[in-house]
Amino acid sequence: MAVGVDFMRVVAAALSLAATGAIMILTKAAHPPAGATTLIISLGIVTRPVYLVVIEVAVVLMTLQAIAINRLAGVDYPLWAARKPPAPSKPSP
Repeated sequence: MAVGVDFMRVVAAALSLAATGAIMILTKAAHPPAGATTLIISLGIVTRPVYLVVIEVAVVLMTLQAIAINRLAGVDYPLWAARKPPAPSKPSP
């Protein structure tokens, strides 16, 4: 194994990826980079609190960018489910 990666780090990585995947499935939110962010934290790459703040700011900025670009393209990001069409109105007699 790599230096600094022991059995407990591997267990933490596995559990955090499982939790991340389960939450994404339950919320129907597809976001593959969430797994990478989870690994960065659980493998101990982030060693100072300031690094965590940088990651959080980056995630927020990327999310805002994704919302803006998808809305400009006409995609209701992050809502992928088809919306129900409005009920047809009945003609008045």
